[in-house]
Amino acid sequence: MEKFYTIAELEEILKLSDVTIRRYIKMGKLESQKIGRYYRIPESSVKAFLNAQGNHNEGGIIND
Repeated sequence: MEKFYTIAELEEILKLSDVTIRRYIKMGKLESQKIGRYYRIPESSVKAFLNAQGNHNEGGIIND
């Protein structure tokens, strides 16, 4: 079963602001699922984002 992250968790992991993460979701750089009012971002989407940005596991939390 795949792990899903909240925006708040990704703020810590990626060292980005809430606004930036939401912008990336809107731009399609981070795939997400909206559950009610909340976004959940699958781990595979975060890994793909990091690989595309050249930041291979910069936060050290997301393991392959």
